[in-house]
Amino acid sequence: MKLPSFRDYDAPARKLPYGWDFFFEGKRLRPTFKTKTEKVDYKKAFLERWTANRDALASFDPAKWQRFLELERRAGGMDSLETAVVMATRAGANSGVRFSVMMRQRVEDLVRAGGVNRKRVDLLCGRFVAALGDRVLSDYQPYEIQAWVDELAASPEHGYYSTRNHLKAVSAAFNLAIARRELITSPAAHIKLPSRRGEKRTVLWSPEQLQCFLRYLWRREPARASVYALIFFTGLRVSMVAPNPEKRAKSEFLRPDMIDLKNRTIVIPEGIMKSEQALVIDEGLAPANLWPWLKHLKKARIPEPSQTFNYRRTQLCQTLGMEWSDNVHRRSCASYYAALHGKDMAANLLGNTGEMIARHYKVASFRKDAASYFEILPPG
Repeated sequence: MKLPSFRDYDAPARKLPYGWDFFFEGKRLRPTFKTKTEKVDYKKAFLERWTANRDALASFDPAKWQRFLELERRAGGMDSLETAVVMATRAGANSGVRFSVMMRQRVEDLVRAGGVNRKRVDLLCGRFVAALGDRVLSDYQPYEIQAWVDELAASPEHGYYSTRNHLKAVSAAFNLAIARRELITSPAAHIKLPSRRGEKRTVLWSPEQLQCFLRYLWRREPARASVYALIFFTGLRVSMVAPNPEKRAKSEFLRPDMIDLKNRTIVIPEGIMKSEQALVIDEGLAPANLWPWLKHLKKARIPEPSQTFNYRRTQLCQTLGMEWSDNVHRRSCASYYAALHGKDMAANLLGNTGEMIARHYKVASFRKDAASYFEILPPG
């Protein structure tokens, strides 16, 4: 079986401008796509399937195939055979291992990899054990875990992100048990978190809110005000200035040497941002009011631990009577910037695409409000 030869089939004027042209099994195929990413993903998936099929043919054993057909016949069909396999596997996997044992193994793996500290995982999984008990892994039921997650979400001490992090830590322990053949399926696999999509697309901070927020900080913690101005006027994700332990271990965050205040330029190399593309923010792209706010940035702690940043942010918002919703700084920057300069320019600033800006960040905002947003300056 010969590997197909892919040729570019791009046409900018076409509704789906990107495409491939190749022959496969005697037929000419010309799949087309809306984005370059879809085009690349298609070829990658095709080649993976082709390689798998080739390897399967090379290793095909007729004797094993005949044996499988005989087992299927004796079992009374494929459904009965699958049921028998699942029952046998479950019987073998119910090893009696308790959650605390798997939790310790998970922590040890992560500590060796340098991705997370022991205290954090012990804390999150410890709360799970305190609520539902340290039981054999197969004894936990999805409805119990869902009830625990719902209770966390409703608690004033644990918001959406705290609840998500608890579930993530617990799910990782169950998934490790599956990988080590101690469990067949995870009881935490289909647990639902409270949705935040409704507020995600609508909530922005007004220019008046942001001015109050930044000027309050400027008078008390000017270095921290510089950090917040940086993310509110460029749309950089919080993780770029306050990475979680995993991102910190991978060096996926903004470093002081990437910021040239003298020449008013920020250069983020590829592989650091979520898009993995390089990003250059200079005077021609950044709003003019950004640079005065960065006066004290050199004194700021960049990067700052995510837990510290989030704790201080919560205290600050409570003091000012303001609410911080998910990515409110990024939505505000993108929406107001797009209102003034168009979605493509906003995409350049945020390291995104115009399509993504229109889909996720474009909300109703007037040019007057947008202009006021980028006229906010430090006091004095």
